[in-house]
Amino acid sequence: MKGLSHTAMETLLSPEEIATITSAATHNDLLPDSLQTTVQLIITDAERSISRLDDEIVRIQATLDDLRSQRTGHIARIQRYQTVIAPHRRLPVEMLEEIFAMCNLEPVAIPVQLEKAPWILGRVCSKWRRVVLSAPMLWSHIRMNSGDQSVSGHARILEVLLSRSGQVSASLRIAAGYPEHNKAGIKELDKLLASSASRLRRLCFEGPLSCVNSFLSLPLGSIGSLQTLELIGPDFSDAQKTLSVVRSARNLREVTLEQVTNLSTVSILSIPFHQLTLLSLIAFNRPLPAALGFDLLCQCTSLIECRLEIAAYTVPGHPHFSDWRAVVTLENLKTFQFYTTGSLENVQWLEYLSFPNLTKFYHFHYPCDSTWPSAWTAGICRSGHLESLDLNIPISSVNLEEILMATPLLCMLNIPQGMMISETLLAGMSNGARIPRLSSLECPTDTERSLLAHLDMLESRRYGQSNVANISTAVFHVPEHGSGAAVDRVNQLINDGWNITLR
Repeated sequence: MKGLSHTAMETLLSPEEIATITSAATHNDLLPDSLQTTVQLIITDAERSISRLDDEIVRIQATLDDLRSQRTGHIARIQRYQTVIAPHRRLPVEMLEEIFAMCNLEPVAIPVQLEKAPWILGRVCSKWRRVVLSAPMLWSHIRMNSGDQSVSGHARILEVLLSRSGQVSASLRIAAGYPEHNKAGIKELDKLLASSASRLRRLCFEGPLSCVNSFLSLPLGSIGSLQTLELIGPDFSDAQKTLSVVRSARNLREVTLEQVTNLSTVSILSIPFHQLTLLSLIAFNRPLPAALGFDLLCQCTSLIECRLEIAAYTVPGHPHFSDWRAVVTLENLKTFQFYTTGSLENVQWLEYLSFPNLTKFYHFHYPCDSTWPSAWTAGICRSGHLESLDLNIPISSVNLEEILMATPLLCMLNIPQGMMISETLLAGMSNGARIPRLSSLECPTDTERSLLAHLDMLESRRYGQSNVANISTAVFHVPEHGSGAAVDRVNQLINDGWNITLR
């Protein structure tokens, strides 16, 4: 009976009786008849004890359940009253608005995204909802992406959001598709943009001209708050539609016109170039003539970033630049992306431009029947600050070496269509005598020997002098890269963690 609680009946048994019963229970011995009734009484007594214990367990379980319920209630009470005395309860509404504004770094999207700010902030409690709905700046930066069928519905949502933004300056980025058959949607959006024009700080629009017709037809002085104008895709075939409204936009600093068709020179000249810090005129159906491009750049005295596409042909009324001698300085220009087509003989004026603070230069020429004009080198290198150079035009080794000698701060060099880098220049790059800060390189290597020489240069820079930057990204254009010692070596370096690509 060891380890078991004794019943009242068991306490009355003698040690000999207990031993006999235990032996019978553990060794399968025959229990004497004299003890049969005694054992039955012990069983009955144990059953009564179990019944009493079950009743006690039920009572105690009910007590535990009640205590747990009380504990849960106190926890809820603590949480409720903690929110009452929480520090954020004492924040002024103005501070809550500022905090919400920091949570609302992305534009308010159309179609609506309820899981993002500011919508989700208004679903926390009634007070936050009141604050969100009464904070105009939370609704003033809007991005709308509409398909052909959804312009009408999205325009109505846009109207609601603009009304919530009150009279604060607004920023709109709209991709309207080309819903020419959705006349009602076009009319609603066109009217809405025109009515909001006076407080627009930024308008980025992609779609048909019909959606911004009224906006562009506004009288002078109607868009005094506008700082950024971006138009992508409109067709200005209607001769009456121009950009004259921007002429008086005194705060306009950034203008982007891309994939625009049939835009007249008169419209382009309406832009107040002298006050711009960013100008992007690319992907027109008819690129600007070279002379006009020069005229525009000469007016851009405040420009910091420029993307310009020109066609290298002359037009009547514009001067030929072979006799040009004055140097025009664009003091603030840091980034210049330059796209050209046609003969570069008509773009010699680049040598008469000075960029004393230029850090990034990109040039793409089509078709690939021209080479880099050596006269341009001085213009782009004059600053000595060039950090990024991307030339998608054939360039000779002599011109390349001249450029690299004048750009000691260069970090990124892309010359996919250039001549091979000479062994002399590779040697200078290996020990850091040339472009010691270079960290990204893309260039051609037309033989296995050339590719091996470039790999030698990469390893010399990585494992050589500590004051020479490691070229962490390298892209080599090779005629074929199926097999060979150079390719095997490239694969081994890639396996060792190098970022090398063969094209």
